[in-house]
Amino acid sequence: MMRVQEPHARRGLTALLAAVLVGNVGLIGPLGCDPMDIAPLPSPEEPDPRAIFTSSLELETTGAASPAEKPGLVAIVGLPHAVVADVKVRLTARNRPSVFAQATTFGSFAITIEIARGESLELATVAADGRESRSISLSIPEYVPQPLEPKAGVAGPGGAQANFQPAPPETDSDSLRGEVLPVVVALGNGTARLSAGAGFVPGNATLVIANLATGVTTIAIPTSDGAISVIFAAVPGDDVAFFTRSMADPSLTSPVKKSVIPKPPRQ
Repeated sequence: MMRVQEPHARRGLTALLAAVLVGNVGLIGPLGCDPMDIAPLPSPEEPDPRAIFTSSLELETTGAASPAEKPGLVAIVGLPHAVVADVKVRLTARNRPSVFAQATTFGSFAITIEIARGESLELATVAADGRESRSISLSIPEYVPQPLEPKAGVAGPGGAQANFQPAPPETDSDSLRGEVLPVVVALGNGTARLSAGAGFVPGNATLVIANLATGVTTIAIPTSDGAISVIFAAVPGDDVAFFTRSMADPSLTSPVKKSVIPKPPRQ
């Protein structure tokens, strides 16, 4: 390459900038910038597993003479900054189609998928221009109910056992009094309220409410007797997943339940 003395170089750069500004340069070639030398854009940041948690897996059997396990539903929730804002979250299980969810502007998301025992999940993000992050592996714990007789020395606050997964929210109308059953009401301003009486949430657990339509997650703390009343962002028709999470060990969770936000009653 020809070396140019400093004064001429300065004048040449000024002329080049002037030519660009007045539109006289359509293509700048000899600046030493080969398109093949341009580094590709970096991939989106890898999802942060510290801000991602899952419900546990509760398996059912077919009830046939040789019972086979049915795949169970699990929820995967990302708190704010779990992923890059506004990307698509892709969840893949072995031999199953991938499922996708849209992350919020805060980098949170909520998604459900059916899996079988022993299956691991791969979670990655896809940016709007198609760039993909590196995937992370998620192991889904199988739900093991607490024993009927508590073990000595392991009872936590509220009588719950800290080394066992919390029971799921009680939604069985055959075993609950009417005042315990959860009631979800759309408030008409982009929010809904879930309320339930004592015993709805087990002791020493929080309630995770994940709006599958928006990706926004709310974590609510019940009263000491397991009653709860919480307002969260949702509109009629939104699918909502909810499960419990141990306060003593947040990695311990219950199976997930799902509900649809009802339309408000006509006035």
